[in-house]
Amino acid sequence: MKTVGQRLKVFYVKSVPELILMRVKALEFALAQVSKNEIRNWFTHCCYCTSRLLGNAIVAGTFKGKSFGGVYRYTRTYLKENGQWRIIAAQAMAIAS
Repeated sequence: MKTVGQRLKVFYVKSVPELILMRVKALEFALAQVSKNEIRNWFTHCCYCTSRLLGNAIVAGTFKGKSFGGVYRYTRTYLKENGQWRIIAAQAMAIAS
C-alpha cells in the first residue's frame, strides 16, 4: 500500500498546473480549519502517539579508555503503542560550551 505522501504525489503529478494550484489552495484551506491539538488528538485516537524530549546535558566519562566530556544537546522521540511508551529515535551531539 502506498503512503499518503506517495498517493498525493501521484495525484498532483497527473494534474494540470491550474488544477494543482486549486488543490493547493483547497488543502491550505482545509488545514487552516483544524488546530494542532485536534491533529494530535486524531493521531492519539488512531493509536499513534508521539512525544519529543529536547534538552542539554553536561556529560563526562570514558569510552575505550579515553576521557570525553562537554555540553551535549539531545533529543528523544517516544512512541506510545498498546499503552506503553518506547524510544523510537535518539540523537546527541556536542555543542560549544
